[in-house]
Amino acid sequence: MSPRRSPDHITSRSRTERGPAAGRRQVVRVAALVLCLALGRGSVEPSPAAAFAASPADGRPDRPAVTRFAMTAAARGSLQSLWRASVQANEERVACLGGARGDDGVVRITRVYALAAASADSANASAAPSLATCRPPRWFGTVHTHIITSPAGEPYVEFSSPDRDVMARWQHAWRAEGVFCLLYSEAAAHCVAGTRGAAIVTYAPPTQAPAPARLASATDDR
Repeated sequence: MSPRRSPDHITSRSRTERGPAAGRRQVVRVAALVLCLALGRGSVEPSPAAAFAASPADGRPDRPAVTRFAMTAAARGSLQSLWRASVQANEERVACLGGARGDDGVVRITRVYALAAASADSANASAAPSLATCRPPRWFGTVHTHIITSPAGEPYVEFSSPDRDVMARWQHAWRAEGVFCLLYSEAAAHCVAGTRGAAIVTYAPPTQAPAPARLASATDDR
């Protein structure tokens, strides 16, 4: 084990290195140190979040605005299941979203992973599981349900202030714009992709109300 260098050793070294020659040696040492740091920085592997930020799924400045959201049949089925589970439990439900964001302006949602309910009620659910689990590169955002309605019976279509706070925390954690959807009925969702696009998306066919029974008339038996 090499002996520790005391402050006295450092002081005595600085006293002996004076004059133009010492200055030139110091410049050379500093330049060599800068070069080593630059080379070392270039060899560091990017983190998963940094890799995702440079991937096609993220909103680069040169990427076109989102024109629409598309969903696979499997993703639609998972979203329908998420909504039904939320209604049955009378609690908000949250899931991870996965897919791809192409150069054609289309966000394609292909995978949905439902998370276990945590501190949930009819109007809220803990954001901790989604912030920890729905992370790039496997997932590019989240979806949650709004099952409560206004006093007039209208659904809450917009993201709430707490919703947007969670979205901002996700974006800050993963350095990505993210894709976020809000299921506000059994068939419709409000989806956004960062600040580049938003749309109302139909993820399931609406339930058809049964046709009213026709009253028999006196002419039916004729």
